[in-house]
Amino acid sequence: MTKYVLVGCGAAKRDERSAARDLYTSTYFAKKREYAETVGDEWAILSAEHGLVKPDAELDPYETHIDDLDGDALDELAHRVGMELIEWLGVTEPGDEIVVLAGRSYVDPLRDRETFHAGIGPSVAFPFEQLDLAGIGEQMSWLDDRVAAATAEQQRLVRGGQQ
Repeated sequence: MTKYVLVGCGAAKRDERSAARDLYTSTYFAKKREYAETVGDEWAILSAEHGLVKPDAELDPYETHIDDLDGDALDELAHRVGMELIEWLGVTEPGDEIVVLAGRSYVDPLRDRETFHAGIGPSVAFPFEQLDLAGIGEQMSWLDDRVAAATAEQQRLVRGGQQ
């Protein structure tokens, strides 16, 4: 079973060209990235400017936010991200999952356009919405808890199950 994680980008960015994983500088993005790197098997960044971005892709700083896009631009972004998801995921297996860590402003317009389901096999989870984690503080706490649990499990497995 493969867990793919989509991390919503952030408004706070470095002032110079950087790998996408390092471009976004907010604590909130850092928590989502830590979750993706610890709990996920593969991850990518969801960007209103660039679509689906691999963490090592080099990007210049930009200012585009999902709220800046009109209906046509949202249609184009949704199509682009959907096609990039199909390409990224390739052949999936039963039990594979996509976890989307992005706010409603990103998720809703893309979900309304079936971006996360068109031709995609894995189940798609939106934990922030499904668990009614409305505030960033609640979301960061949930992320911290999942990272801590995954880290403890990884350490237990490395030690061969010994406590």
